[in-house]
Amino acid sequence: MKIDNINKQIIFLLQKDARITYKEIAAELKRSETTIRDRIKAMERVGFIQGYTALIDKTALGLNFFAMILANPVSSSDLDSITEKVKKVKNVLRVYQISGNKRLAIFMVAPSYKD
Repeated sequence: MKIDNINKQIIFLLQKDARITYKEIAAELKRSETTIRDRIKAMERVGFIQGYTALIDKTALGLNFFAMILANPVSSSDLDSITEKVKKVKNVLRVYQISGNKRLAIFMVAPSYKD
């Protein structure tokens, strides 16, 4: 599947508001609702669109501390397995495998530094 200009515009609109309707996207891009729905479903099928998420006000939930941790696992032979285990740690939001001096970037939140 090719990402053409229309698909890029659809993705941009979805990134701004994942709750935007097919009808609203169609009106914005001057296309039919069916065309928009078919394109979105196709992009989901091939994995260009991997999911939808809600942005949360973490401080309203008492999560006042945000940390980005750069780390090197003791053994990087099974980085995928380590990444999956770290994702399961409480308050870890995201884990990325990166290149450079450190191999993992871990994003997490907590009520306080101590937590």
